[in-house]
Amino acid sequence: MEDRQALDATIALAKANGLYFPFMKWLIGLVGRVPPQEEKQWASELQSMSEFRNTIGILNAISDRAGIDYIIIKNSSIIEHVPRDVDILVRERDRDQFLELLMAYGQKLIYNDRSEILLAKSGLMKIDVYTRIHYLGRDFLDERFLWESRVNSSTHGMTHPGLSPETAYLLNLIHGLLGHGGITLLDFLDLSGLEKRIPNLAMCRAQAVASGWAKVFDLWTSRLQTLQRRIYEQRLCVKFPIRHGRRFILKCVSALGGHPSRRRERLVLGLSLFWDDLVFLSENSGVASILRRSEVATGVANSIGHRLRSLRGDRKSLNPVSQGSQRDMIRRPSR
Repeated sequence: MEDRQALDATIALAKANGLYFPFMKWLIGLVGRVPPQEEKQWASELQSMSEFRNTIGILNAISDRAGIDYIIIKNSSIIEHVPRDVDILVRERDRDQFLELLMAYGQKLIYNDRSEILLAKSGLMKIDVYTRIHYLGRDFLDERFLWESRVNSSTHGMTHPGLSPETAYLLNLIHGLLGHGGITLLDFLDLSGLEKRIPNLAMCRAQAVASGWAKVFDLWTSRLQTLQRRIYEQRLCVKFPIRHGRRFILKCVSALGGHPSRRRERLVLGLSLFWDDLVFLSENSGVASILRRSEVATGVANSIGHRLRSLRGDRKSLNPVSQGSQRDMIRRPSR
């Protein structure tokens, strides 16, 4: 019974930190079978991996067919895991055509505005489309820099365009701060692994300087280095996931030189951080997994988060897809 409790606690910790797939793969290899209590969840994880592969296959086919480049972003190239969705970067000028071709494969637009363009189809992973890396009303990585960092990558046996270690590090760093508002063990291992692949972090800092967030880079990397010392040198127990905390995030926002001065901006940022805290607590209490069983609850939660990100100035595109383009997409047959 005690062994079962320890195993269940370890699996729960792996789930909360994005490490369910690699942990279960290791465990199955060790004991030669799936624990009975995890058979349903493991089957779902394998289905998600299949959906990921199918989604990458479609993205590659569209890219080859139309001659339009794309890049998989925000994924971990260090730790093998199964994401919840596929985040892609396309050029603003190519976005509408790429979306039209996705819709031709049966994808449906879930969100369509400047703060989020999300598509979904049964049997595939949701696709989150970016044309810029933009939080709190500012771009954190230059478009030209992003596209010059495009490299060939491979995930779960699927070849696809990805980012160089330097650019992936910068993007994952800023997204972990202002997108997630916290750091999982997967995030920690990913950033630490990327550091080892980068000859000199000064190259990354130079890009942060050019984009106007050098102080934030210093604050965040200092915090990451503190965690690394505690874990690898001092051998201290650090419990993940870790919430950055409102004080630290506000300190970073202030370091951008654009701390919200208007009452409405302060209110929106405060509500956004409060909502992120609620999401974090629900994920780590098991409430989130229960809520996901209800489409209504999931839809309401996603809509609230989406609205707050929009109000605080987070953007994934310059403009939403035009209504005319959406009508054209809907007319196209599914494949």
